[in-house]
Amino acid sequence: MRLRKRDLRTVYVRPRVSVKDIEGDIANDYGQAYRVDASIQPLSGQVAAAEYGETLKYMLSMRVESIGTIKEKDGVCVYVAPTEKPDYEVVSIKPWTIPVLELKKRGV
Repeated sequence: MRLRKRDLRTVYVRPRVSVKDIEGDIANDYGQAYRVDASIQPLSGQVAAAEYGETLKYMLSMRVESIGTIKEKDGVCVYVAPTEKPDYEVVSIKPWTIPVLELKKRGV
């Protein structure tokens, strides 16, 4: 099964990396962005509502052809430029026939 081309949009995934700061503490940052074509829709449904509750309105569902190197906690630039901090992060990955990634808005 494949995704419709007209539903695909370009988003940029930025992998999460650990960086040591000046004081020697380990902080999390995001690496170099790479392009992914995905179908993005608001997350909905009774199971998602039971799982995420009030934060459901800040979540998106992202369908991709293949997961590749995407992992949980990676940043996704949906509505911002790939050079900026990601506005969403991967919360869960469901490896179905068409992989589904659940994204949560950062800072909420």
